Amino acid sequence: VLQAQDVFLRASLSLTVNKTRLGMIQSGLSSIAQALAGPPMQPEQVTALRAEQERLFKYYVDRTIRNGPAMTESVHAVIAAHLGQPEEAYRRFRQSVDPFVRPPFLSFSEKRTRDNLQFLTGASIADVGGAPTPEIVEGSAGYFLHAYDVTGTEPTGWPKFTGGWNVANAAIGDVDGDGLNEVVILTREGNLYVWDTSAPAGPQQWPKKRHDLRNTGNYNEPQGLVGNPTTTTTSLPGATTTTTTSTTTTTLPGFTGTLNVRRARMTLPDGAQNDRFTMTGFFSLGPGSDGIDPTHDGFSLVLTGLRFDVPASGFTGTPGRWRYRDRTGAGSNPDGLTSISVRVRRDGSYRVSVSGRNMDLSTFDGTTDRSVQVRIEIGNDQAAQNLTFHRTRRNLRYP
Repeated sequence: VLQAQDVFLRASLSLTVNKTRLGMIQSGLSSIAQALAGPPMQPEQVTALRAEQERLFKYYVDRTIRNGPAMTESVHAVIAAHLGQPEEAYRRFRQSVDPFVRPPFLSFSEKRTRDNLQFLTGASIADVGGAPTPEIVEGSAGYFLHAYDVTGTEPTGWPKFTGGWNVANAAIGDVDGDGLNEVVILTREGNLYVWDTSAPAGPQQWPKKRHDLRNTGNYNEPQGLVGNPTTTTTSLPGATTTTTTSTTTTTLPGFTGTLNVRRARMTLPDGAQNDRFTMTGFFSLGPGSDGIDPTHDGFSLVLTGLRFDVPASGFTGTPGRWRYRDRTGAGSNPDGLTSISVRVRRDGSYRVSVSGRNMDLSTFDGTTDRSVQVRIEIGNDQAAQNLTFHRTRRNLRYP
């Protein structure tokens, strides 16, 4: 057994000097097996082995990196204790702790020479307390996640104890669709925590690492999805909205027809306001409609609450054949729509084609498929269809 301990001692001392000497571990495991299977060692052999261990410790202990991590001195403390040197073991143990503790909360730093309490983390800025001003939310290697408002006060129920080193920023948004923010944090040990808050969901100042879903680190970049898009709100008089978990159906005043989208694409690259959208489909008017005329009523495209309007003055054409074109996209509100074509078909329905570029569709960023309501409005005629867009890398496509 002492021979096996000697092998471990040699390997431990060697690794504190040169991590690449892993061959010693491999040969050491073989020696352990031989030691355990062989005959007992004689007393003179034990004495010689202990002397060799002490010689190795004295040789290696002062050749390690002076400003290295805490684990170096902690290994030395264990070896000193094994060699029957309690004072040296205690001194080495204190050297593995004291230089790494930082006031005022006695947090443990990863580095000896600087305050590396935050590891890979940074601050998020979002409303987690329901007060008029947001909080700065930040964790550290000190096991706590804190949230401070502009007065330095933490909300009720804060800080949050994780029991581990926090890695990366806290992510803040509506996780469960209740209209309130949740706070999500991951620890170095692999534990994921999610806490409810009383703060209403919505756009926040800096809700996650690198600010937005595109990880631009740009404060002015739209954040994208900040909650589960289970509710669509319309400001038209008399409108009613019916919402389920994955589908939104809106009934509007006027004449509601049917929309049959044949093809739709969202191209969502990195960067601000450089998204593209294309759609083709068929629009059938509802019962009682007196017809449509985009040159008189304009045209609106709504994508799950994200609305783009083109005024009547932007359209040209003759009855049954209308067109809008603006390569800059500045003719719509907000900017983005570059081309719209509406043409009557023999069966009385209309073929509709819509294109846009340099749009802001960041609300549809993500990694999963998305259910999107596409709605067209022309005057008091409208039609909507709920589509399941499939995610292809960053982009969305239907069907």
